[in-house]
Amino acid sequence: VFKFESPEDVEIMSRSMRKFDRDGMVDLQAVQLGDTILQAGIQYFPSSPSLVIQYAALLLEAKREGPLTRTQLQNGMKLRPNILDKYKVYVIAQRAKRLKDSADGTMDLQPYV
Repeated sequence: VFKFESPEDVEIMSRSMRKFDRDGMVDLQAVQLGDTILQAGIQYFPSSPSLVIQYAALLLEAKREGPLTRTQLQNGMKLRPNILDKYKVYVIAQRAKRLKDSADGTMDLQPYV
């Protein structure tokens, strides 16, 4: 059993779980392990907005869970994030919006402007 000393330790450990197959696709077992690490870190450091925001990023990028991502971002904002974390929330929210728009079949024209 590994004891985390800070939220940064949790974040580093979860990021080290990124693994891709030969085709560049995300390894689902590694994603599940990263998910478990982040959830354990959130339990251990419940007042850390950076961990909740990092978990939202994992949900969006690896699992394509748009609604759950937005919920986690709202939870992260309740924890009074710093300016860097607020920027991360903005970027992840924009990506979640693009995912939702593409799922709805609408087209985002922002890249073409």
